[in-house]
Order: sequence, then structure tokens, then C-alpha cells
Amino acid sequence: MTARFIPEGPLSLDTVSQLREAGEKAMAASPVCFDLGRITQVDSSAISLILEWKRMAMDKGVELEFATFPDHLLTLAELYGVHELIIQVPHDNSH
Repeated sequence: MTARFIPEGPLSLDTVSQLREAGEKAMAASPVCFDLGRITQVDSSAISLILEWKRMAMDKGVELEFATFPDHLLTLAELYGVHELIIQVPHDNSH
């Protein structure tokens, strides 16, 4: 069964430390899904934190997936050119 971590409210410079710690605690379970659908506001800290969570999960051997990216987060990821690093695109291994 996949555990879920659902942060709420802004993901910004003011909240990044708290959310980083909460996300790290959520990684005690594997697999874990970080559902970002309740994030109400983002700045560049959001992009940095998502990349940090991915790195932490890799280092800990945790199976991590993300769900429900809000439009404002996707727009920011596209603006910074990291959309493909943030969004997990299923790979077609049939070839």
C-alpha cells in the first residue's frame, strides 16, 4: 500500500524548511506518494524542494511518486525549464 503525504497551503521560501522536514518524515514509508494538489501558492523554492525530495528519496532508496501538480506549479516548472525533471513521464519500454 502506498503511503500519502499531502502538504497544504503555500510552498514558498517561508514554508520550505517545514515542508522539507515533513516530506523527509513521510519518506519513512515506501512507496510514498506526495500529492501536491492542495498547494495554494508557489515560488522558486517549490521547484528546489521537489528536486530535493527526489534526491532524498533516491539517497534513502525510497520509491517516491508525485501526484496532482497544481497548474501554477507546472507553469513555474516550465518557466524554469525543469518541467521534465519535476513531472514523471511514464517510459515506454516496449521498443
